[in-house]
Amino acid sequence: STLGFTGNGVIAAVVDTGLEIAHEDLAANVVAGGSWNFINTTTDPTNTAATTGDHGTSVGGLIAMARNTVGGIGVAPTARLKGFNFLSSNQSQQFFIDSLGGSTASPNSSDVFVFNQSFGISPPGDVLIDPLDEAQYLSGVTNLRGGKGALYVKAAGNGFNGICPSTGLSCENANMDPSNTLPYQIVAGAVNADGIKASYSSAGSAIWVSAPGGEFGHNAALAGGAGTVGVEPAMVTTDQSGCTVGYSRTTANTSFFNNGSAQNANCRYTNTMNGTSSATPMTVGVIALILEANPALTWRDVKHILALTARQIDAGRLAVSVALSDAVYVAEPAWTMNAAGRRFHNWYGFGMVNAFAAVNMARTYTPGQLGTFTDTGFISSPALNLAIPDNSSVGVTNPLTVPNTPSVQVIEAVQIRVNITHTFTGDLGIALISPMGTRSVLKNIADQFAGDQDLTNMVLLSNAFYGENPTGTWTIKVVDGLAMDTGTLTNWAIRVYGH
Repeated sequence: STLGFTGNGVIAAVVDTGLEIAHEDLAANVVAGGSWNFINTTTDPTNTAATTGDHGTSVGGLIAMARNTVGGIGVAPTARLKGFNFLSSNQSQQFFIDSLGGSTASPNSSDVFVFNQSFGISPPGDVLIDPLDEAQYLSGVTNLRGGKGALYVKAAGNGFNGICPSTGLSCENANMDPSNTLPYQIVAGAVNADGIKASYSSAGSAIWVSAPGGEFGHNAALAGGAGTVGVEPAMVTTDQSGCTVGYSRTTANTSFFNNGSAQNANCRYTNTMNGTSSATPMTVGVIALILEANPALTWRDVKHILALTARQIDAGRLAVSVALSDAVYVAEPAWTMNAAGRRFHNWYGFGMVNAFAAVNMARTYTPGQLGTFTDTGFISSPALNLAIPDNSSVGVTNPLTVPNTPSVQVIEAVQIRVNITHTFTGDLGIALISPMGTRSVLKNIADQFAGDQDLTNMVLLSNAFYGENPTGTWTIKVVDGLAMDTGTLTNWAIRVYGH
């Protein structure tokens, strides 16, 4: 427990491939009749179709494995679980909405406190958020938990590595998943056992916090001499029960623990769970502790507490700089302290979740002190059609003024909407500079955007300006980081959320 709190009374939804509700280490915490199987319309989402592992069952264990005489212990060992097997269904929009608080029966997701979303979009593309999906998230933070708002926790993505032309930059950006660009989400990056970013964890200004996600947990003897990352620890959690199914089945495994070891003789657990899919439920578990400590907290209070108590890690990490034709360009900033005194890094958000500090702050926190949540609406530039210099650190810049708005004096999130034509969008880096001088990179150069995918009303979000005053001139800077292809900044817009 953390300060005596175990997540008691908090309901967490695992929106995933399934949930083995009869698992020996989950059953005590599963809400009876509260889960839903979209395939056969029953209240049992156990994934019987899968034989090589059920992602949702492993996610559920990290949140709330029970404190009993078997297995492990989840972050919130008395939190209640519901499972909605959306990812195994036909993934219709209605099923998506039903899984995220938009249904009161078959399933009832309206009593959920915190939703675990260990999924995302890959590979990257210029995809817009569906208005109905966005409306459901807004409804959830507005209406659920008696008007205090449900919490939505989302995986940042596992696309840092790939076929990209620059070392140290994220091939896929957390902003490339459109639902990550909503201020209603808590986007989680992953940290490994060394206390630094996990090798795969996608970076991006949309990340709020990071949490343990591990590496791959293989044994070199079974994995054919797996490299350093391959043998570093992953996460131990629940698996499909039995030695003929699951990640821990006794065939085709790369871990002694998963291969019928004495510590896991009945093959009900795995030690190779990883990804931002693991960091997300670790964060959900901490939120369950926070909400038990202070049930009156709003969704924004919880986000605020996580940001203020997160622990800075990897503090000596240097910026990633790339030599362009005319000068060296800082493509990924180091830790940056903004004008409100908040430290932020695109790898970690505000830092690694600190359960003890967060729960301790929650105990005495006065709910609702952030005031009314509102936004400026999009403030748009005129048609610009500004040429973006090729392979140049100079880039193209354009200012927009956010007027003094009494209802938005403190930033909680900033979105921009961009229209750019380019013959190779992966060349482009997009940065935003606040009136107070804080620079945030919302899209890094040399990413995995391929070909001439023009950015058409693409929305990007940054949390780096949290706590600043938005009034004044904001500047966008678009840089082309590779030679040969060219394009133009057509127009852009900015929207500030806050209070």
